[in-house]
Amino acid sequence: MLSPSALKQFFLPGELISCAAHGNGHIHDSYDVKSSKGRFLLQRFNTYVFPHPEEVMDNIRRITDYLADLCIRSGEDPERRVLSLVPTLSGDLFARDERGDVYRMYRFISDCLNPEKPESVEDCFACGQAFGDFQYRLRSFPVQSLNITIPDFHTTPKRFAALIKAADSDSMDRVRQVNPELRFFLDCEADYSILENAHKEGKLPLRVTHNDAKINNCMLDASTRKPLCLLDLDTVMPGYCINDFGEAVRTGAVTAAEDARDLGNVELRIDYYRAFKEGFLSGCRDILTDEEIRLLPWAARLMALENGIRFLTDYLDGDKYFKTDYPEHNLVRARTQIALADSMEKLWQDL
Repeated sequence: MLSPSALKQFFLPGELISCAAHGNGHIHDSYDVKSSKGRFLLQRFNTYVFPHPEEVMDNIRRITDYLADLCIRSGEDPERRVLSLVPTLSGDLFARDERGDVYRMYRFISDCLNPEKPESVEDCFACGQAFGDFQYRLRSFPVQSLNITIPDFHTTPKRFAALIKAADSDSMDRVRQVNPELRFFLDCEADYSILENAHKEGKLPLRVTHNDAKINNCMLDASTRKPLCLLDLDTVMPGYCINDFGEAVRTGAVTAAEDARDLGNVELRIDYYRAFKEGFLSGCRDILTDEEIRLLPWAARLMALENGIRFLTDYLDGDKYFKTDYPEHNLVRARTQIALADSMEKLWQDL
């Protein structure tokens, strides 16, 4: 529940008109704030997921300042092309309420949309282009200077190790319900190190990556449906840029929702996949290496596998990380990712 003192700590222009729950994110609680002089997004941090909000906000401040400066120098409007933080009355980037909960605020970007699902191949191209352009614009940013907000976020072998640990401890007495799912992930174990091995061999560079490249984190212009900017920068840190491509494909090039119960409807749309790929390569321009391009389909499949592993791990641990609407929600999500990975396997030659 929103603390009455949280909103009062931010520099909100004009008089408050309304404040209501907003969105369906898995991690933070969000509120749509309207004043007489604008619209804003207030968010309460999930400090279980992000125990060091000061490091998260430091990354976001530096990335958004850097991107805004690029916009100004190129004649673009930074208020539409970059997220804009609203400071507290004391000039800080976040506030704490009397319970110790952490809040931050952004300005809403007007006349835009962030679709839950692409409505066309053109939407897929635009979203792919947005994530690729993010890579291109940050190509000279000092990647190693960023804080690691979640260690090993996309290190798939360690995600798998966490799943095995959760299964061994079985703290919620749920392992007996998930033997087929565990067997599937065990059978895929040989694939989990593909990107890590390529990096160790010097073939896969670290770049500034978004790391949560879901379709609904891409803002499009409401009139033209052209890309504007990316949302949810909490996990921007060093990583493999092709994981952003893989996450966009996992969430946007699939025929069913992330928590679909009817697994027979879960398939990869190859036309959407191709549009994402064309858009991503267009946005990246010429910065990708040959090996990064070769590994694009591997990254897509690994993101399905990795997220399935994460959902199943959270289910076994008692649903501490992802928000759930019912007791089996994370298990349903894991099964959907298994079905998607299977679909990718069947379409591998096309990929």
